[in-house]
Amino acid sequence: MPFPIFSPALGAFARSLRRLLLPASGLALIALAAPTLAQEQEEEEREPLTRREVSRALDLAEDLLDDAENAVRDGDAEAAQQAYSGAGGWFLRVLEDYPDRHDVRLELARVYRYFEEWENIATTYSLAVEGLEDSDEILEAWTEMTNAYSRMEDDQGVIEAGQMVLELNPNPPADIYVWLAASMARQEAYDDARGMAEKALELAPDSAVAHSTLGLAAFAGGDMEAAETSFSRAVELDPETARAHAGLAEIYFAREDFQAAVDSATEALNRNDQLTAAYGIRGKANNALGNQAEAYGDLAMAITVNSNDPAANLAFAQVYEAQGNASQAENYYDRVTKLGNAPPGAKVEAYLALLGFAIENRDFDAAVQRMLEAVEAVPDSEEVRAGAGQAYYQKARNLRESSQNTAEEDDPEAARQERLDGALDAVGEALKYAPDDPSISVEHGLVLSFQDQIAEARPHLERGVPGFPQDGHSDDLGLAHYFLGQALMAANDFAGAQGHFDQATVALPTWGQPFRMLAWTVLLQVQYGPCRLKDASFGERMKAAQVGCPASDADRQRVTEAAAHNEQAKGMGVQDPTLQERLDVLQEVKNQIEQ
Repeated sequence: MPFPIFSPALGAFARSLRRLLLPASGLALIALAAPTLAQEQEEEEREPLTRREVSRALDLAEDLLDDAENAVRDGDAEAAQQAYSGAGGWFLRVLEDYPDRHDVRLELARVYRYFEEWENIATTYSLAVEGLEDSDEILEAWTEMTNAYSRMEDDQGVIEAGQMVLELNPNPPADIYVWLAASMARQEAYDDARGMAEKALELAPDSAVAHSTLGLAAFAGGDMEAAETSFSRAVELDPETARAHAGLAEIYFAREDFQAAVDSATEALNRNDQLTAAYGIRGKANNALGNQAEAYGDLAMAITVNSNDPAANLAFAQVYEAQGNASQAENYYDRVTKLGNAPPGAKVEAYLALLGFAIENRDFDAAVQRMLEAVEAVPDSEEVRAGAGQAYYQKARNLRESSQNTAEEDDPEAARQERLDGALDAVGEALKYAPDDPSISVEHGLVLSFQDQIAEARPHLERGVPGFPQDGHSDDLGLAHYFLGQALMAANDFAGAQGHFDQATVALPTWGQPFRMLAWTVLLQVQYGPCRLKDASFGERMKAAQVGCPASDADRQRVTEAAAHNEQAKGMGVQDPTLQERLDVLQEVKNQIEQ
């Protein structure tokens, strides 16, 4: 029976390599041992272990474990490492031939636990627990998996394993609540994180990590004072709590006290130079202070420490965007959307930033595609749904505007109709995601209006105009008032129409059509009464023009207003012979009355 494949000094070697080369992950002991095994197999084709050999191997492993425990008690680290390595080798040797020996795999997981090989601990315990029957061993497996996932900051793993522990043990140690709270906070499940942190503090009121987690939850909820209190308490209890220092840096950054943010982030990094969140916030604070070289250095270090850290990539994107480097900003925002460990809030922020870039570049199909990806990735986000509505809205608006510029097309009218149909489809999709958005309601009404469906457009315009955003497209608001005025004119509501046409002239002061229609609405409100004219034959012309003698001073003032609006329309190139004839006749009526 060949000797086990663990090297005698593997534990110390593995830990030193992990610290030097792989700070973000455990080092696979099996991978280190593989060359020895491969060489062994090349030298001779070995047969599977017999039952007697398996029994002998496990006896030897147990003896080595006893030696390891004695060495630990005696403080002989080298002897302990050698003994644990030997035991692990025998366990691996057995598992090569008998992978379903879950009891052996459990023992191997305990060896990995001694060497603090977190990835192997999580993997080996997860394989072992599939075949364990003893309740204490099952609880041990899930507890150790929770710890290992916590060390690796695998939040989903922590949450899944930790919840299993809570099911198996109604009175778990405080560490379980602490680990769950921290992972839930990183995944932005702040209410759940707060609950776990509070339970942890019931069991361990001096837990700095629990206080720090409460700070994260309070910060996310916008309660800066509570967050600062919790972070400060965490630092008071344990000044080495790097995340609490980083939390204080976040608070100072939010208050635009950028130098304080740099100082606190530095305190965090002095205690944990692998904390990407601290590099990220210090980078953003340095950028705000104008220290670009330091900002780039911090952010580059964050990415170097962990290229898959969502916060680090998001911070890099934000700094590049603040500096006007859109191309690099887009690259890093895009990375955030593709990271499987990115919490929902980070993905939402990244997708919305990419939406802004796409709209700015007038690539509306890309805007729509981005937000459809966002809806799939974060389906419960109201911000994402609103963003999807905006993407379709911008596409509809672009198609509607381009429908008015088809003169050079082979078939201008067909091209115009095709674009309006596309706009109507897009605005329909927009309303699925943001049915209460007034801008989208207005766009719906405008598209219908451009298709000469004024009556159908009216309810959409009436719904959208009152809530139209002040920073929205003023031209669209002007068009909405214009078409509402037309709808009201068709319903013989001339006073109502006048108000909308008047608003249209304010929003579109260089477009003549609203002035022409304003003239009409004022004129159509003039009341006529009996009068005597100097030239009685002029009555035929009055009849043809469908006017009479203004009945009152107010009516004569309306004629004057209508004439002024018509002159404004003419000054902008808008001619209306019928309107002009009526006004000319009324002017002559006025002259004859005065004579």
